[in-house]
Amino acid sequence: MQFRLALFLAFSLGVSFAGMAQVFTNLENALKNPNQVKELKLKRKRLHEVPAELAQFKNLEVLNLSHNKISTVPGFLSELKNLHTIILSNNQLKHFPQSLSRLDSLKVLILDRNDIDSIPGAIKAFGSLESLDLWDNSLTYVDAEIVSLTKLQYLDLRNTYFKSDDLKWLREAMPWLDLQSTYGCNCD
Repeated sequence: MQFRLALFLAFSLGVSFAGMAQVFTNLENALKNPNQVKELKLKRKRLHEVPAELAQFKNLEVLNLSHNKISTVPGFLSELKNLHTIILSNNQLKHFPQSLSRLDSLKVLILDRNDIDSIPGAIKAFGSLESLDLWDNSLTYVDAEIVSLTKLQYLDLRNTYFKSDDLKWLREAMPWLDLQSTYGCNCD
């Protein structure tokens, strides 16, 4: 009987049964038990900004805000000390979200299909970052400070405006890096 009740509650709240109240796809349901929220998927919710209520999810580890209309990333996300994965694919970001640099736990940052034009020198503050996806952005510049990210294992720069040799320095400086690029573009 308790198993069926737990299964019913997990289904009705929109959470995964395996984690029992860990994965939420609805902000209102997540706010009922903010300390239990480990993963929040708010994709395709027509959001124009990151909801301020997210600051309540102190145990949040994975945040998916893909396929919305978000143009800025607020600094309060860096207060979520367990947050290790942020997905902001297919939004309206024009600038690299430097406010996330204070997130010591951030390992995965997915920013594909936005309109970001550069990776600024502030990238050096993302010391825990292991994977950065900037596929299909308006990227034309990567600051040399990126080489200080010794934990970075994967960088996706496919479908950007780099010419064939533009990333040669990066490949040489970070030979361990799995650098994905459209390495044949003659975009002049």
